[in-house]
Amino acid sequence: TELAVIPIVGSILDVDVGDVDSNGTYETVIGADDGTVYLFDEGLNFLWDYETRGYNFRTVITDLNEDGINEVLVVAWDNSYLLDSQGKLTKSYVTKNILRKLYFDKFNNMIHVSRWYREDTQDWRGTFVYSLNRNLAPMWEFKTETDAVASGFFDINNDGKEEIILGGNKGEIIILDSKGGFTKRFDLPDRIFKVGLINDQNQSYLIAGSKDNNLYILNPETGNIEYEFTTGGWVETFFVKDINNDGKDDILIGSDDNKIYLLAQKKNFPNNDQNKSQNDIPVEPQKPSTETKNTPFGEAGIIGGALLAGIYLALRNRR
Repeated sequence: TELAVIPIVGSILDVDVGDVDSNGTYETVIGADDGTVYLFDEGLNFLWDYETRGYNFRTVITDLNEDGINEVLVVAWDNSYLLDSQGKLTKSYVTKNILRKLYFDKFNNMIHVSRWYREDTQDWRGTFVYSLNRNLAPMWEFKTETDAVASGFFDINNDGKEEIILGGNKGEIIILDSKGGFTKRFDLPDRIFKVGLINDQNQSYLIAGSKDNNLYILNPETGNIEYEFTTGGWVETFFVKDINNDGKDDILIGSDDNKIYLLAQKKNFPNNDQNKSQNDIPVEPQKPSTETKNTPFGEAGIIGGALLAGIYLALRNRR
């Protein structure tokens, strides 16, 4: 059933729903690529708009400074704007970068992972990671020549603090601590499309989907590759969830070979001896495997210890 049609000039890049004016009803905020942020009431009637003159990559309804009053946070290109319930600008922070990903820590500080604008060459090369506090004041920054096309923000060492994970277009994996300090670097053979986290027996492992057709599971402390699974195409996405309700995380993989793979943790499955290790020394690029597994159900043995004591593979063609 069609409830309403909202006319937007540009393409919609982000949407959020929340109580902007604290009156007990929900408003909808929309960020578009025409440089405009739009706010609509619960009946989707137009309330106000705000011109940012840039692609509005993120629009979030949030009480950033935790004063009990919601605001609208907008990130246009990589410029941060804080608007009140009437669409009036209250705070801003302006850069020349281009946002790739926005994260919030538990104190409502923002972490921007952005394409770095290089003043020397007048273009965007490398990655600029920085944090703004709840008043949009800068806290720390980290710059790297690595073009981080993937990133994550989660606690990989179970110390109660989130780390920033960067995955580069040449296979680089860079780990920053909660204050933006460099801690580790590992290198995989090819471009990283996505990074994630999986837990097993109170141990966290890093997951990376790669252009070399592989999904990697790594020890975040040593960089050792604990498990490597090969598909018939680029691994651009995956999803971690306890799908079979056995209390253990499973991995659903989407590959460019038009198949979906399910890696499910099982008990009492024998390990194999195909362990591979990885340290912070760059490895030589390897030719991606082109082998496609066509069996509708097969087994894949685990590599190395407690993680995923057994893995069973189920795949089906994507229709």
